[in-house]
Amino acid sequence: MSGNGRHYEQYSYTKKMLFKFMDTQKIVQNIYDFTLKNSVPLFKTDKEDFSAIFDNKGFFLSDEADYNYNYRELKSKPHLYVAYNSEKYVYVGKSNQKGGRWQRYNYYHLGTLAKELLGQRKSRDQKHYDWCQNWMEINSISLGSERNKITLKSTVKIAFIPFEQYSNLPIDKLRKEEVKSLNTKFEKLLIKFFDDTGWNLLNRNKPS
Repeated sequence: MSGNGRHYEQYSYTKKMLFKFMDTQKIVQNIYDFTLKNSVPLFKTDKEDFSAIFDNKGFFLSDEADYNYNYRELKSKPHLYVAYNSEKYVYVGKSNQKGGRWQRYNYYHLGTLAKELLGQRKSRDQKHYDWCQNWMEINSISLGSERNKITLKSTVKIAFIPFEQYSNLPIDKLRKEEVKSLNTKFEKLLIKFFDDTGWNLLNRNKPS
């Protein structure tokens, strides 16, 4: 059989077996454990009062999230992420796109959060008011000439979960549609897990 034939045979097999031999319950528990163990502060904060800093473009990732966590290397690869605070308000998401979801622009979380607070969110933007209400002291906004800040109810943490953490197959052995399928599957399973274990979901599409 030719090399192309072997590749096709392997692809056909992996496509059929993509989820068949996965212990999804165990994998989701492992993702949860990974999240709690590897989470770091999400927002860059003021050194004096620990309030989160933002400007008209958006909030800033903390150095721990942006540099120490290697998000700059991970962000353009398929991954999941979980952001939460000690009051157990949590958002679970996935990314299949270059640059990831945590960018300081419209349509992305850091940008939309700022637009929400500044009353500049457009109808096509995601609604993040629940995030602001449950992660931040809404009435504590302090506007400055260049940067603004807002008090957090508690430290908001984030974990970025590499694709390899929840796939039993290496990413280079899968096609794009398979990778997206896995990402969507485990995002939904993780959302359900957090819901079932008493967390307060900020996801608008909650499990039925």
